[in-house]
Amino acid sequence: MKFNNIKKVLELGAGHGRDIFFASNGLEVEALDYSAIAVERLAKITKEIGIPIKPQLFDVKQTLQFPDGFFDAAYSHAS
Repeated sequence: MKFNNIKKVLELGAGHGRDIFFASNGLEVEALDYSAIAVERLAKITKEIGIPIKPQLFDVKQTLQFPDGFFDAAYSHAS
């Protein structure tokens, strides 16, 4: 699948890993969610199926701690 030079994706509100499409297609994904349970579950799924997702706990009231231009794209579904 072609993603027009997109290699790194920021996913906001990743949940339990319902949206693993990007990582399953070879993109590096930083997955942020406010639920510690969701982040733990996604980390477990990531290890089990060997996909490049880095789940992290994140409260949307905080400032993102990534430098400008770090991601090629951002994605959020139902957050």
